[in-house]
Amino acid sequence: MEVFQNLKLFVPVDKEEVFIDNLMAKAVSSNWKNKNDFESSYKKNTASLNEIVFCFESHDMTFNKKTLRAFVWMWKKKDFYEVFNIVPSKSGSLDYGEYNFILNAFYKELLYDIVEKLKINADFSKPNKSMVDLIGKVASESLLQFSKNANKITGNSHPFDFERWCEFVFIIHRNKIPLNIDDFVRWLEEEEDWTNDVACRLGLDLEYALNILEKYEQH
Repeated sequence: MEVFQNLKLFVPVDKEEVFIDNLMAKAVSSNWKNKNDFESSYKKNTASLNEIVFCFESHDMTFNKKTLRAFVWMWKKKDFYEVFNIVPSKSGSLDYGEYNFILNAFYKELLYDIVEKLKINADFSKPNKSMVDLIGKVASESLLQFSKNANKITGNSHPFDFERWCEFVFIIHRNKIPLNIDDFVRWLEEEEDWTNDVACRLGLDLEYALNILEKYEQH
């Protein structure tokens, strides 16, 4: 399943100043533009004047015969710098492929040489994740058993399907496994061919069931 990639740079304190100086210099010598006015507005509007935030505007890039231009936002969080958002310069939104394409171009054109020179540890997540990556082997096998055997029209309403559904829900709850409901619904649709209506209903059922179990544990 395609997902948005995440990029983190673990910059040691003694290299931060050099890292920032190199990044600004690289932007000046490249086709990327550092948007100081955007950074100032963001800090003012979010009451984060003391935060380290960068915004860079890309040049025009072609991806799947489509011209893209976007703003890449990066901030410092604890001991790392992270790209936390990429938005198109015009209205609209970026799909997974477009977002990842721009992020990779940003890393290759602005950051790679600096990372190599300063020997900075860069953590780049994968563009695709399986359900095993998201929830682990045991839970994913239980979910797959439900999905492969369930009636894709009635969802979890048949008694046998409901048993397999409950087993999956209990594993998620018992092991406190974080599972994004949107990712769960997308997986059902894209990987298991469930219809959007039934997949969304199962997503709501999962969220509700986990909330009920959590409340029960608190009493």
